[in-house]
Amino acid sequence: MEIRICKPVHLNKDHLDQIIELIIIGGQIKREKNEIKNIILMADLVALKEHDGIVISTATLKNQCLSYRDRVFNSAGVRFSERYLKELGFIITNPDFENQGHCQHVLSEFFIRISMNSIYATTRKPAMVHLLRKLGFIESGAIYNHDLRLLIFDSLTEASTCNILMNGSFRIQKGQLQT
Repeated sequence: MEIRICKPVHLNKDHLDQIIELIIIGGQIKREKNEIKNIILMADLVALKEHDGIVISTATLKNQCLSYRDRVFNSAGVRFSERYLKELGFIITNPDFENQGHCQHVLSEFFIRISMNSIYATTRKPAMVHLLRKLGFIESGAIYNHDLRLLIFDSLTEASTCNILMNGSFRIQKGQLQT
């Protein structure tokens, strides 16, 4: 199984369509198909793990508009959003391949390329909070919209510096997590 990290314009149509369908099936994003496609195409990078042409797991480093970012941070009661220009999102695994470590594998490879950015992410899923914490993200602010959590990764602070080991496991330098 291959992990590919590329600019969205370099995705083939089939992979892009599969990613959009996975996002819709996941049910976490309440947007139209064309809107999801546009967000992906405006992103910096997309990571995907595929096998025999089937997208197994994916993640996107998104360039959300500043009003969206500010709304997320304000909803969570967090000031100082200016540093966080990138959102890690559309993190999803094909339901036929869940609970096999594919998402962690994609994120570990992807994070090598994107960890120089100060990044935010939002999620409703406790398992995703756990996985993002392994990468050095910290929960910030309050839960908003009933169950959404804001997590931030600050590339400028030592507390968020993360080593990703060659075998795909994580080690936080200034923290307690080692897996």
